[in-house]
Amino acid sequence: MEEEMGKNAIMLADTRPALVGTVLLQLQNTNKGLFDEAIIYYKTPISAKDRELMCSIMPCRFIEYQPPLPDYLFEKPRFQRFSVLMFCRYEMFSYLDEFDTITWIDTDILIQDSLEDLISAAQKTGAAMVHEDPIHKTAENTDRMRTCFTTDVPGYKMDEYLYPSGTIVFSKKIEGYKNYTKWCYQKTIEWADILSLPDQGVINAAIQQFKIKVSPVAGKDYCCYPYMGRDCSSAKIIHTWGSNKFWNDWYNYLSFPKWKEYYQNWIEMGGISLGFDILPKISIVIPSYKPNLELMKQALDSLINQNRADWERYSDFEIIIVAEPFEIDALKQLIDSYHDPRICLHFNEERMGIAASLNVGLRLAKGKYIARVDDDDICEASRMYLQAKYLDEHLDIHLCTSDFEYFGDMNEWRLSFEGEMSRAWSIFTCPFDHPTIMFRKDFFEENDLFYDEKRGFVEDWELWRRAFDKGLKVGCIHQVLFFHRWMNTGSAGQTNKTIDMMREMIQNNFAQLGVEIPREDLSLIGPWNGRLDNEEQIQKVESYFEQALKQNEVLKLYDQDALAEAFRLRLVEARTGNLPDLSRKIQRNSGKKRNEGTQQISLNYETPHQPSLFRRIAKKIIKPLYRPFRNRYEDRLIEIMHTTYTISDQLNRLQAYVETQDNKISALTQQLKEQIQLNSTLLNSRICDESEHTRQVLSANMYQESENTRQMLSANMYQESENTRQMLSANMYQESENTRQMLSAKVFEESEHIRHEILDQVNRHIDFTYRDIMVAMERQKPFLPENSVKLITDYPVAYKSLDHLHPHGTIRDNTRYPRFVEKCEEILDKKTGLSFLDLGCSGGGMVLEAALRGHTAMGLEGSDSSKKEQRAEWRLLGERLQTCDITKPFQIECIDGSKKKFDIITAWEVMEHIQESGLPQMLHNIKNHLSDTGYFVASIANWEDIDSESGVNWHVTLHEYEWWVKLFEDAGFKIHSDLFEPIDMARGTYNPPHCYEALYPEYDSEKNFYIVVSVIK
Repeated sequence: MEEEMGKNAIMLADTRPALVGTVLLQLQNTNKGLFDEAIIYYKTPISAKDRELMCSIMPCRFIEYQPPLPDYLFEKPRFQRFSVLMFCRYEMFSYLDEFDTITWIDTDILIQDSLEDLISAAQKTGAAMVHEDPIHKTAENTDRMRTCFTTDVPGYKMDEYLYPSGTIVFSKKIEGYKNYTKWCYQKTIEWADILSLPDQGVINAAIQQFKIKVSPVAGKDYCCYPYMGRDCSSAKIIHTWGSNKFWNDWYNYLSFPKWKEYYQNWIEMGGISLGFDILPKISIVIPSYKPNLELMKQALDSLINQNRADWERYSDFEIIIVAEPFEIDALKQLIDSYHDPRICLHFNEERMGIAASLNVGLRLAKGKYIARVDDDDICEASRMYLQAKYLDEHLDIHLCTSDFEYFGDMNEWRLSFEGEMSRAWSIFTCPFDHPTIMFRKDFFEENDLFYDEKRGFVEDWELWRRAFDKGLKVGCIHQVLFFHRWMNTGSAGQTNKTIDMMREMIQNNFAQLGVEIPREDLSLIGPWNGRLDNEEQIQKVESYFEQALKQNEVLKLYDQDALAEAFRLRLVEARTGNLPDLSRKIQRNSGKKRNEGTQQISLNYETPHQPSLFRRIAKKIIKPLYRPFRNRYEDRLIEIMHTTYTISDQLNRLQAYVETQDNKISALTQQLKEQIQLNSTLLNSRICDESEHTRQVLSANMYQESENTRQMLSANMYQESENTRQMLSANMYQESENTRQMLSAKVFEESEHIRHEILDQVNRHIDFTYRDIMVAMERQKPFLPENSVKLITDYPVAYKSLDHLHPHGTIRDNTRYPRFVEKCEEILDKKTGLSFLDLGCSGGGMVLEAALRGHTAMGLEGSDSSKKEQRAEWRLLGERLQTCDITKPFQIECIDGSKKKFDIITAWEVMEHIQESGLPQMLHNIKNHLSDTGYFVASIANWEDIDSESGVNWHVTLHEYEWWVKLFEDAGFKIHSDLFEPIDMARGTYNPPHCYEALYPEYDSEKNFYIVVSVIK
């Protein structure tokens, strides 16, 4: 094999030697002896010890990379995004004098199998790469060359499918390769301003420029991207391109333990590490007590689907659920359904309470940051990423919170405090909503800050008070990142015991400042209590606040300004019933215009009002009717409402800003006028002999200068306000457009259904009309070749076949595709006189295609439904279409009694309809009627096709391509994989089963494939 493969080199490049060493170990384990040498490019020096270790794995050559590119290129944003080592790929061409093949692989990979086939493919054509076409694509969608550029490049086909640069093999079969390296560097400089993916764009251009023949290989085999739920177990290379690598993404790290094993082996050999422990960045702690599993699934779904505020997922976190020992089996079943290794489910041995459960979660946590979530709430899609990013960028902040919204039985937007204001607000209430926070684990561990298990109703508020004493600093992301479900019968903060603990906290906090508040007055102090009954109560509260401020001047427990502001807000609420700018009602599930005011729901810490018996019965009856609508649209409405409120806030702030600036301009204008008047007086008094003309000129100049200044300020203000208005208008338009599209989707779907029904009727009339013409022409003067054959069978109909018992495709399908017949003529080098047999011919369309080109053609169908109805081509083709059970013995004879042999026998999506027990006889029938030089061609569907009415699955034999290959080989057939392309197939790839439909843009090669065989002589 080595002589056949020739001399092969592998090229690796990375600034982290640990990743290079890990890949070398992978190659040693999966491809030992395949590569003669590893060529390793580096920028950061590789130590002598690491070089020695790498050479012990396989022969290595080390090259310090100095790209022949000007320095200014690397100041461009797109060039800064990637390592300079990306351009090492250009050097591959220069090694073809020394090696038969040169292979590039990225280092963020896991190699699971041999790469020999990849190198062999390159030796046949000159290159082998993954191709982002419908067949070989790496992910769900195709990709094209234009994604590598910001604009089109003249002379190049920008819509050609892309060749990703993560896996490349070049061989000596490439012609003129000596100048390609230099060309690539030159084009990088020339196109620097329009390259978005620099090296990849240039290499794809080089493939077109020099007409390099590339063997496309499947992305699922050589670049399997591990998005969630994808099975990469059979891939030869798993490639974690993008932001989520094996070493910085907890999902990938746990899902692919083999990479961890290679990395640990490298460390155990004595190799340099990556410089950090591989752990989840975030530990999400969820305490749970008798959860509603439907709501818990919503909460978990919002976590599993986190992203990086763009298309790419964010999954560098673990989820720790600490559950009380109830409904254990149901909860385990829910968690198991996710198949996500990041979810850790821990059951307490006995009921411990929320504070103790949270402490268990903190001690189990591996993450750098701890995030809190309740088991029935919903996180905004980028919450985890944004809060972790905030803490990464603000090293002085220990805890990050965000604004949030209540939904359910209470619907309000709430502002969260930060900085000194958060500590001041904590004097009489919890300063932020508990499930919105993310904090640094080390700060709380180092200061022995755990939840007080005796204060299970105010465990969060009490912890923050102790943390503030240790120097806790709080930051806030002022956008809604959390949606807190509020239920009048189950949410925290409603029981009498909770109220008692909260009032005790208030009393103790004021006592620290030397202010004693009697128990009967505690209900007056805290915010979110609404308007007080009379002025006497307000004056009493005001007196307590004044005492606290005076004491704080001495004790300095709080920032004085922040404490004064906290007290001011509570007094405003006491007088007006509103907390300005801190909350806002949200009307959900209603078509009415939302209340734009700031009046909020009053919480008096009383037992929730119980609705009347009639209302409870009515709600029980109606709830199942409105729940599907609410579940479907509630999250979207939350997002739209939040966006609208954000826009409203921005407009209010803009209006205030414009008014302020307008006042400033007016004041400035007045000052300028006064200055002009003063200057004019001075001029008149001091320069008496100055001519009137000169005075007017000076006065005019000064006035003009002031006018220019005013206009400039006004223009700037107008432009700024106009830009903001346009931005807000665009946002509001986008939201309304999204809503319109969502609501009109159902209407569009219904109209499409009606359109298709009408189109089917039109096609049916056209179908009959054209066949009437052809039948009349055939009777007038036959123009189709005579078959002169007869069918001999004891089984005229496949009576036990599901396709006969429950006819579907046999009464619907009629495939037409002349391209296939033309391809057969090309392969057999014969334009006329061929013979075709179509098994499972349905409407007979492919039999007609062969006959129209002058060939003898015959079709066999297992069901007699089409024959009875004389549908499709049965009227026209007559005896050329017949019925029989093709899984039973049959024989087609010529008029002279000799056995008829066919050049082409086909079965378009038929094999999967045959029971496995019937396949041997069917293959015998094929072999019995296939000429020595002929081919049997079949398309096979590897997916279930279930009748919605009867429940019947028409596809009874489902297997991978390899199973079918073995079946045919065991039956004495030879496989041919290079005669036909997917586009040549009449069914199973791009061509639909109905003759009036357009070609499919792509197909799934795992669910639909084809097989071509001949009889082994």
